[in-house]
Amino acid sequence: MKKHPDLLANSRMSCRDFSKRRYAQAFRYFCPIAALSWLTFTSPTAYAGNDEGIPVGSEASLVAAAVTATTADGSAGYYNPAGLAHMQRNTLDVTADVYGFRLVSSEGALSHSTGSAAANGVDWVLIPSAATYTRRFGKVVGSFGIFVPKTTDVLLRTTLYIENGPTWIATQREEATDTFYTLSAAWHLSPTVRFGFSAMGVYTAEVTSVQFSGGQEGANNEFISLSDLSNTSEYGLAFMAGIQVDLKHDLTFGASVRSPSLSLYRISQTTTISSTALVDAGNLTSNYDQEDSSEKGFVADVATPPKFRFGLAWQKEPWSVMLDADATPSLDRSFLSPRNWLINFKLGAKYRLSQTFSLGGGLFSDRSASVDRPVNFYGLTLGALYRHELEHDSKSPVTFGTTVAGRYAYGSGTGAGIEVPNLDPQEEILEIDSRTRIHELSLVLGGAVYF
Repeated sequence: MKKHPDLLANSRMSCRDFSKRRYAQAFRYFCPIAALSWLTFTSPTAYAGNDEGIPVGSEASLVAAAVTATTADGSAGYYNPAGLAHMQRNTLDVTADVYGFRLVSSEGALSHSTGSAAANGVDWVLIPSAATYTRRFGKVVGSFGIFVPKTTDVLLRTTLYIENGPTWIATQREEATDTFYTLSAAWHLSPTVRFGFSAMGVYTAEVTSVQFSGGQEGANNEFISLSDLSNTSEYGLAFMAGIQVDLKHDLTFGASVRSPSLSLYRISQTTTISSTALVDAGNLTSNYDQEDSSEKGFVADVATPPKFRFGLAWQKEPWSVMLDADATPSLDRSFLSPRNWLINFKLGAKYRLSQTFSLGGGLFSDRSASVDRPVNFYGLTLGALYRHELEHDSKSPVTFGTTVAGRYAYGSGTGAGIEVPNLDPQEEILEIDSRTRIHELSLVLGGAVYF
């Protein structure tokens, strides 16, 4: 599912499709509202909400996910499974976004010749982002992980008052989550080459509620009203392969490729209700329409394009510096929003203050591949890692790792808005551009046990 962080975002349904809903006289008003009735946000997604989502795993949270060449914890199953071959001990690793929010503002979400109104909302992020268990089986390292790189829970609303005219109100509530379940394995092909593979179950869920209305008190009490409630759940599958190569003792190259995500089973339902009461040629004409549609069954749709990651890491104690690039190709399919080729970059660094304490930080881009009205994010991360070894008589000591990191991202771009009329049947509701801004701030807490 694609998510865009503005009130009136890209529609999944064309005006031609929307006209088939038999809105009769009210069609002139409701066809442009198709974009409103099928809103989707970012994301978190939605988030720095484009393809990347939030970093998952302790190491990635520190260095802005610039970990393709260096990942050596449970999150390798998501970024580059070859990194699992580093691990010599069993590990339980949990990372959580204990507090996070995004401030969303879409200027001109509702517009009229006499003025405009912005849509504002707060998107809360309060769920675990990763949990992994990794175990060595001889020369092979296996891992099971649950990753939640994207989640959103946002309410946007706006009201436009027109002097001596109607009052227009638009609201949207969206809850959405992307979850990856991974089974991974990795091993050394040689002392300097590591290879890994991941099978990924993909689950996406979204619930969206939209209300849009305009009305004016008077002799005729004219109004337009539309409400839409939709929910979709998809189950799919993807695969990933990765490699890490030690080019020199202090220089490592990493690469991974994730296959297109294939949706295999979909459950969706949409309920739409519309009503109007408008004066045309001196006569008050009312219209009411409702529709309830559902879909449930097996499908074979490409949900996301392939993703390629490349990374270089220079490591010379006490410093580690990492540079990553990830790329996704363009897509132009009838069941997906069209996408451009996209390349994003990440730069991370870590400094070891002692055997137990390290500091890290990073810069990243999370630009959108959307052809229509992209919103691009740029941001940074800062954090610290503390590791403490529990002293006991066992030959295999237990080590505890704690990561505390913060993340800030700023998103800016062009969203879609609506230009509203004066409840005149001869005027149309038009889709227009609006300026969208998003501030994202989150605090990440990670914990790991090595045994």
